[in-house]
Amino acid sequence: MATTAPARKLGAGARRWLGWVPAGVALLATVALLAGYGVPARDLAAFAAYLLLAIALPGTLLWRAGRGRPGLLPADVAAGTAVGYAVEVLAYVAARAAGAPRLALLAPVAVLVAFATAPRLRRHWRGSGRRVPTGWAWAVAGAVLFAVAHGAVTFFRGHGLAPPGNAAPYVDLPFHLALAGELKHHVPPVIPYVAGEPLRYHWFVYADLAATSWATGIELQTLLYRLSLPPMLAASLVGVAALGRALSARWWVGPVAVLTTLVWSVPTPYAWLATAGYDGEVLRTVWLSPTQTFGAALFAATVLALLDLLRDGSGGARPWALFVLLLVALTGAKATYVPLLLAGCGLVLLGHGWSARRVHRPALLAFALSGAALAFAQAVLFAGATTGLGLAPLAAATQTPLAATTGLAGGRGLALAAAVVVCLVGWAGLWAGAARRVGRGGSADRADPAV
Repeated sequence: MATTAPARKLGAGARRWLGWVPAGVALLATVALLAGYGVPARDLAAFAAYLLLAIALPGTLLWRAGRGRPGLLPADVAAGTAVGYAVEVLAYVAARAAGAPRLALLAPVAVLVAFATAPRLRRHWRGSGRRVPTGWAWAVAGAVLFAVAHGAVTFFRGHGLAPPGNAAPYVDLPFHLALAGELKHHVPPVIPYVAGEPLRYHWFVYADLAATSWATGIELQTLLYRLSLPPMLAASLVGVAALGRALSARWWVGPVAVLTTLVWSVPTPYAWLATAGYDGEVLRTVWLSPTQTFGAALFAATVLALLDLLRDGSGGARPWALFVLLLVALTGAKATYVPLLLAGCGLVLLGHGWSARRVHRPALLAFALSGAALAFAQAVLFAGATTGLGLAPLAAATQTPLAATTGLAGGRGLALAAAVVVCLVGWAGLWAGAARRVGRGGSADRADPAV
């Protein structure tokens, strides 16, 4: 017996270390891709240190403190990274407005000191001890690496960091780079190429780029073209996997949800159309729309926080404070996500009111907070500008590629109905999992506000 105990301990320890292998492989491969596409070793090291110490670690501690307990480590780190981004951006806006942008670093330092010295907060350094299945870890890490490698092939190759490789970027990228430069030097920001005109846009991702540049000395172009988006992409995909697990109680749902998010596309009956309608594929927009990528990371964490509140709204003020923090950052990152929260909370209110004949109070409060965030975005970030927003029923259906190229867009009756059906059939692929969950789960699942 004495000789077998150490062997058992060694085996358990080895298994714990093996659990880090998928993430380690994805990380090392990502670093190799970035180095291979021109990122200097100094920039890689500085960015990694900043990401870990100023964003991911303090954010993870705040996430655990807000929830009151640790969860699965990948979910904690993904959501915690989003929390870290939220704190970073808000701290930077205040510091930049005060004329001392590097003072934004005081926020993560204060968090780390507080959690290291306050007895009640020290426990949040410890995880739950729960392990994710090896297959789940490899599948999610593989999806993240696939997304980064796809970006290397489709984006890095055509967007170098020095002439002549950076001479012909995608048309939107100079706009993104100009806004990052504006946020590096001015808050509140103005349109860089129109003197004195306020910037009516969701600009928080550019504040992140600016804050990172001030803290690390890395050029904005290197951050925008290479370094800043991979961790945002990873946080969003791991967050989606965690949501799949939280909603279904099945491990395999998480990787399938990530795969669907990455590659789902609507089939098309015509060879000259890339797709018949709007799809859920995000790979094409990761590098071209930093607001979308940054917003996706924050949105996944916001929904994870919201699920806890909808299922148990009696956790006190800390979970609600965490939700509000993420919601404020999400509104400034990509305000178009906020109507999705409003619609989801509204559906919970209607469904719960119909089945239970009473108001679901956490959903009502989340609905009110989301509405206030949207009103703030419209009044402050967009300064009352419509930016093209208007009420146009079925406009999305009539503007699909299929409708636009076949004349259905100008038709009525059956023609318009056909265009609507194309949209619904395409979106059904994304909704099928939720429909199956509710259909098979019985009344318990149908009563679950998260589902």
